Amino acid sequence: LWDDLRSSGRTFDLIFYDLGHVHELRSTALAEVLAMTTANGYVIADDVHFVAYRHVVEQQAAAAGRTLYN
Repeated sequence: LWDDLRSSGRTFDLIFYDLGHVHELRSTALAEVLAMTTANGYVIADDVHFVAYRHVVEQQAAAAGRTLYN
């Protein structure tokens, strides 16, 4: 399912992101998920209470030019 979605070229206004395990697939695929959102779209990231994962989210959101909300 993930491979089909990532190759679809579709974009979304809202993505709830809770893919795979926090320290594996979820961290490595976040940049792709951010790219799947429209210019004014939102990604709601689950599990950002894990400090190491939160840092990944902060870094990749900044790299994608996205604003973080708490």
